[in-house]
Amino acid sequence: MEEEGLGTFSPTTLSRQGDFNWMPDAEHADGAAAALQWMLLQSDGEQILLWPALPSAWVDVEFSLRAWHNTTVTAHCRGGLTTSLDVEPPERRRDVVFVGPTCRPTLALSQQLLHDVDKKH
Repeated sequence: MEEEGLGTFSPTTLSRQGDFNWMPDAEHADGAAAALQWMLLQSDGEQILLWPALPSAWVDVEFSLRAWHNTTVTAHCRGGLTTSLDVEPPERRRDVVFVGPTCRPTLALSQQLLHDVDKKH
């Protein structure tokens, strides 16, 4: 788009203010980053929802993100299977719930998670 005296700009990175000045707007990029994070990790009360909205075409994904209750989650999905999961503090690992059809845990990881749940009860 072009406006007299402004040259070329992108409406996705600029916001029109009330006085009709075009100002840089970080909200657009922040919205995309937040949407990506919510695709990978969400919280529901004490539960940590892993891969809640991951597209089925994304079979190789890794992340390290902050969750509620001072928790950091690091996960790796390879070939459509979650191969590793690290949760800090470790006692929050039992609150992880795999949702969505993509990146289900490997058998070994499932057994580790079941062991953590048994410790909880």
